[in-house]
Amino acid sequence: MSQSQRRSISSQFDREFVRGAIREIKLKNFLIYDNVEVYPGAHLNVVIGPNATGKSTIVNAICIGLAGKTTILGRAKDLSAYIKNGCSRASIEIELDGGDESNYRIKRILQRGSTTSSSWLINGKSSSQKQVEELVSSLNIQVSNLCQFLPQDRVADFVKMSNTELLSNTMLAANKDLYNIHCQLKVAQRKSLEINTDFSKLVDVLERERSLNAALERDVSNIEEREGYEQKLNNLKEKRPWVEYEEYRRLHIIQKEEKERVEQKYNEAMAMNLPTKQAIDSLKRQQTDKLTEFREIVRLSVCLSETSSLLFYNCYIRLYSGFITSFSFVVMVTVAMATVVGQLVLNQSREVASVNEAIQSYSEKVNDVETTLKFKETQEQTRIKKLEAMKLQIQALEDQIANLEELNLKPEIELCSTEIKQLNTDKHELDEDIRALSGEKESKRLEIIALESELKKLRDVDSQKLNLVRKRDKHTYDAIMWLRAHRNDFQDVIYEPPLMTLNVRDSANAKFVENNIGFNDMKTFICLNAADHEKFYKKVREENRLLINAAVTLGYGPDHYQPPADISQYRQFGFHCYLKDLVEAPNAVLAHLCHLSGLHRIPVGGSRVNDFIDEIPNRCPGVSRYVSDTHTYSYKRSKYGARNVLTRSTDLRPASLLIHSVDESKQEEVNSKLKVLRQQDIDLTNRIKALSDKLAKVDQSLEQARQKKRDLIKKQGERKTVQEKLLLKKESLLLLEQEAVDMDAARADCNRQIEAIFADRLRELSNLADKTEVVMKHCKQRCVLGLQYYSLNQQVKQKEAELAEKSLLLIDLERELSEKKEQLSKTRDIAKRLQNEAKRTTGDMNKFPPEKQKVIKQLPSTLEELDAMIADVQARMDLIYERAARIEKLEKKMAGNNAAQTAHKDEISQLRDSWLPPLQEIIDKVNQQFSSYFRQMKCAGEVTLRVPPNPDEFENYGIGINVKYGDNKPMKELTTFQSGGERSVATVLYMLALQELSKAPFRCVDEINQGMDADNERKVFELVVKAACRPNTPQYFLLTPKLLPDLLYTERMAVHIVHNGPYMVEHSKWNPDSFLTTRREFSDED
Repeated sequence: MSQSQRRSISSQFDREFVRGAIREIKLKNFLIYDNVEVYPGAHLNVVIGPNATGKSTIVNAICIGLAGKTTILGRAKDLSAYIKNGCSRASIEIELDGGDESNYRIKRILQRGSTTSSSWLINGKSSSQKQVEELVSSLNIQVSNLCQFLPQDRVADFVKMSNTELLSNTMLAANKDLYNIHCQLKVAQRKSLEINTDFSKLVDVLERERSLNAALERDVSNIEEREGYEQKLNNLKEKRPWVEYEEYRRLHIIQKEEKERVEQKYNEAMAMNLPTKQAIDSLKRQQTDKLTEFREIVRLSVCLSETSSLLFYNCYIRLYSGFITSFSFVVMVTVAMATVVGQLVLNQSREVASVNEAIQSYSEKVNDVETTLKFKETQEQTRIKKLEAMKLQIQALEDQIANLEELNLKPEIELCSTEIKQLNTDKHELDEDIRALSGEKESKRLEIIALESELKKLRDVDSQKLNLVRKRDKHTYDAIMWLRAHRNDFQDVIYEPPLMTLNVRDSANAKFVENNIGFNDMKTFICLNAADHEKFYKKVREENRLLINAAVTLGYGPDHYQPPADISQYRQFGFHCYLKDLVEAPNAVLAHLCHLSGLHRIPVGGSRVNDFIDEIPNRCPGVSRYVSDTHTYSYKRSKYGARNVLTRSTDLRPASLLIHSVDESKQEEVNSKLKVLRQQDIDLTNRIKALSDKLAKVDQSLEQARQKKRDLIKKQGERKTVQEKLLLKKESLLLLEQEAVDMDAARADCNRQIEAIFADRLRELSNLADKTEVVMKHCKQRCVLGLQYYSLNQQVKQKEAELAEKSLLLIDLERELSEKKEQLSKTRDIAKRLQNEAKRTTGDMNKFPPEKQKVIKQLPSTLEELDAMIADVQARMDLIYERAARIEKLEKKMAGNNAAQTAHKDEISQLRDSWLPPLQEIIDKVNQQFSSYFRQMKCAGEVTLRVPPNPDEFENYGIGINVKYGDNKPMKELTTFQSGGERSVATVLYMLALQELSKAPFRCVDEINQGMDADNERKVFELVVKAACRPNTPQYFLLTPKLLPDLLYTERMAVHIVHNGPYMVEHSKWNPDSFLTTRREFSDED
């Protein structure tokens, strides 16, 4: 059938297509289709066909071809999974009605291996996905809205939508402006909460400042007291440099005593090592003298032959045995001669190995000859056995032919065929029942999978982190959710804040990380380039009005940020690792935290760190901040020569950001639902098993009937078959008789070859005996020399070990003495500098007036107490003047905040008035239509707007659906506790009720009738036909694997029957007249 013929079928309704309705769908190499074209009608389109033939493929093509996400379909996320196996590319082409304008033709081409990108064409012109999305949105097509587009794998998700999600999808389908106003109201609600929170904080701060100011005014109530504080502050500042000098002077005395103690130990160790060192020097001089004499002897021995070399060695030992006293010299002699003898042994060993190889080759040759003979014997025995067996078979076949006669078994075969036909009918009926129950079981299984997935999410660490972020910073949480929905809008990855991506390997270390990374840094989004950073800021902060932090990385990885030194150098101070070693995170996030917070430069230790606070600044260069088990320490050096060190410590706060909690009540609720569904699944399994057992019995009877028919057919042609076998056996017998082998000649030839091989082997064995005797002699000589060398070498090592042990102790003392001298020098210089600075600043304390000396003497005598008192007095002097100014500033800020709060309430009131009444009107209309549909089915249903207890909580508004099936049942909310058929009825009727209010050009529902009983399915189908086939109604797609007989049909309704498979005729070759003729022939036979 040509394209023009197809279009002419529905030409009378062409003008009834609404703008945006689907005119044509073309698929090529998409999922199971090679090439297919679909021409939908303007109103109801019923797509029917067996499972796995391609009905849902059409729905998938509509979604993907109109720029929908693959997640909507509940199937594969990778676009390449939708390309037919064996093909490298696929295409989807959809024509949309343009109303008064030309139609729009959108084409999408998918490439194998592409996961996020594909090429687009609009009316034949190359376009971007954004342009396609804008066109689809302008036509009010919403493939992501379950109220408009309900794929097969998402039917259960409609019921699982929360009340708030159902409200959002309903507004998107009915009136998008109301949805936008609702979004503005939710943003305004969050902003109102922030304004109220800020106002409460301002009130608390103002009250606290006022009370503190009143307390200070009571403490410093007159001018005389203020002057007293000023005098006390001056006395404290004058005493401070002298106290600091005194502390360093005492430290100098202690270090001097330590230096003298180490110096004494060093001198004692030097004295103990002197005799051993002198003895080693004497041995080395003797060794040098003997080595010069021995070199000439070794040079001559190497040039001798085997016999002369051994003789030279024996004479030399006798000649010098009387005066060899140095064991080092004996070692050298032994090593040299062992080398000479070893080379001779090596040469002889090589010759022996060569002879062994030759002997082994002779054994292999004998084995080859014997193997060849055994193979011939085995082959001949096998031939004889085959020959005897063949003769017996030929005799049996001849006897069988003599006993066989021609038979006529056709009546019995026809009787078996009738029985097989009846059994096939019974099997088909059982298959249909099992398929229906399996469909219902599959629906239960999908619901169980969805609940298990939900339970997994509750237990998931990511969900726990997300819940914590939502509690601590709602703006950051909203930004994370927005980013997850729009990741593909950016060039590179945008990483979520460290609150989500940072992982502490051991939860006990969480407090170290939290106390050294600011909260603002913990909630900062990380961008890889400036363009994404600017776009992200514009979308989130300007358009969504979310107060978040974002930063751009410098392009370095974590390896760029190296610690100042290996941690092993700092273990003596109690450190065991750096902060960077305690955490895991994506490279960009970890590098950013190293850059901002210096995680790679902050060592972490235990309680021992607190004992080295004064030493760490001087002995750990590059470390300006470190952590103990209870405190975080940081220090700064004076700008004048980096001499003065100021150390600051803060207590570690308990961890609160990197701990997670699980919603136990929600888990319990999901578990209870899972228990009910699993029991239902077990019941269905038992029913299916019972039918399967019955089907197995039918299959068994069917197989017996088929086997009987095969046996009859086989028996009827058995005589001819036996004659053909007899002919083949006689031919094989003739070939076996011609393959006989002369075994006597083969055995004689084998014996001759083995005798020749044994003669050659005897000669080689004689040669091997001579070689072996020579090798054994040389090996004995080398063993004796090796034992002598080992004994002497052990004595040398013992002497050297004694000297090395004493030298190590001396080196440690020398290094310790050098460190003590360096510390003493630094302390002396600091003390002198502090003394000069004190004299220059305050003069000589001994020359102060007696009264002043008495007052200064009563002041604290330690730097810590002195600094604390200075800070306290200075704070009292400063705060009395500064706090009044802060109070005035806070009062002005409160007045401005109050005005903003009033204006924001007015704005919310105006938005509510423009949103709530129209929304209530829409809900009333949907409820009226929904209730009417249920009444026609002798049931009850209602749709209500759920208003929260606090009307200003716009995020909690929702839609509730209550249904009642049967007169004696109460009205209950639509949930997953209803049966699959009851949920399907409510779903399709809600979508029908929404149809008259919706501006969507088409709707799609895939296999919604699965699980319905026959009565409900018929009623629902008639409602769909009446609602979808009225004039001026949008397009409607209803996909189903089956339909009841004698259903309502109208002219505005189109039925598309899917026939697909490897044995189907090409659609261009279909002949409808031939199909009808064949069908009539089958009917006449029945």
